Amino acid sequence: MSEQSLYLRGLAYTVGDAVPLADIEEGDPEQVQVFTKLGLHYYRKSPLTLPELCHRPVGETMRTSGVAPADVGAVLLAPTVNSIHAVGLDYPEVAQILGDYGLVDAKLYGVTLSKCSNLSAALELGSSLLRANDYSEVLIIVGDKCARDRDRFMTRPSPS
Repeated sequence: MSEQSLYLRGLAYTVGDAVPLADIEEGDPEQVQVFTKLGLHYYRKSPLTLPELCHRPVGETMRTSGVAPADVGAVLLAPTVNSIHAVGLDYPEVAQILGDYGLVDAKLYGVTLSKCSNLSAALELGSSLLRANDYSEVLIIVGDKCARDRDRFMTRPSPS
């Protein structure tokens, strides 16, 4: 099987303002210290909702990629929504985003079970759909927002 070259175009994102890790209420000081030693001093926090965080980059991607909305055969939505503390993205909000950019005829796929690996899972699915010639263009939307700042830290297992 010959390898077909695939390309990413029009990458866009929206993030919040930089906030010092040490400012996370109820954060884990030991983890902050580890992150700081590794050079990570800030996290990003936005007053925008998850739909707003996703809406802006979709428009920017469509504008800069040169892809016509009618050419997008599939939209892969890959938010982190299955975490108890994640902020969700509901069907009406997704429909609004797709409608605002003329993507209502694209087939919608949800990639949600991989949590932090949703992007890589969506890239794999998208490349498979393209290589199978199911679609000529695929749009991937990734979004994530913690409901509580302290949930940015992984919880440690309780000592036995």
